[in-house]
Amino acid sequence: MPRSNEELAAALQRGDRDASAELLAQNQGLLTRWAGAIQARYGLSNLLDDLVQEGSIALLQAAARFDAGRNVKLMSFAGHAVRQAMGNCAASLGTVVSVPVSRLRQIRAARYWAARAPAEWSREQAEALAAAKLGLSPSVVRALLAQGEALLTYAPLEEQKKTPSEYGDPESVYEKRLLSEHIAWLVETVLTVREQTLVRHYFGLGADTAGGMTLEELALHLNYNGPSGAQKALTTALRKLRQHFDSGTWGKWNAAKRLVEWQKKH
Repeated sequence: MPRSNEELAAALQRGDRDASAELLAQNQGLLTRWAGAIQARYGLSNLLDDLVQEGSIALLQAAARFDAGRNVKLMSFAGHAVRQAMGNCAASLGTVVSVPVSRLRQIRAARYWAARAPAEWSREQAEALAAAKLGLSPSVVRALLAQGEALLTYAPLEEQKKTPSEYGDPESVYEKRLLSEHIAWLVETVLTVREQTLVRHYFGLGADTAGGMTLEELALHLNYNGPSGAQKALTTALRKLRQHFDSGTWGKWNAAKRLVEWQKKH
């Protein structure tokens, strides 16, 4: 009997060498559908395998962090990260002009096989696995992975187009990034899985929902009782986010700013 995604994630974390291959095979259809949708959205062609590969890496990374105790399905936990990785990959393909396509495919393949290594393996062992699968020497694989870190570790798209000096002073740069990270953290920790999906789709926070969805679409997509039901659920989710907005690092940052402003006035 096939193991569930959640069982496979637990097995992967225990070092089961077959779990990663089984997990990817079990979700190949879903990864392919997501990749096809993102490929079409970006107007690309002949890149389905690249997008599936990037999504596979993100899925394995998410499975390694997955906590079954949170009573959440693995694909609900990992789906956003997987689709974001695919979207970032699609967006990056038009900007990586200094690397031949053959080299870029080698880099992606090296990253894929290194990610397939059991969690307890060392970096050297993961590189050796990738080298054996690709028929390359470990030193060549090491160079490919290093180049991949530079090319394929994605920043938000607007940050790829601007330097910090173009954004303004360092404090503003830090505050903008801190706010973005805080909102993402709130969505993950305060909301239920269904509320997370609702908020992300309504505001277009994921690569697969760029531009957002209407309340009518969300009512159908998430089985709410019409647009009014979706609106009521959205209002509840936003209220929960506001209640916790001044928590964490963002709250400490704002408290420190208020203290500095008070000291300037007194």
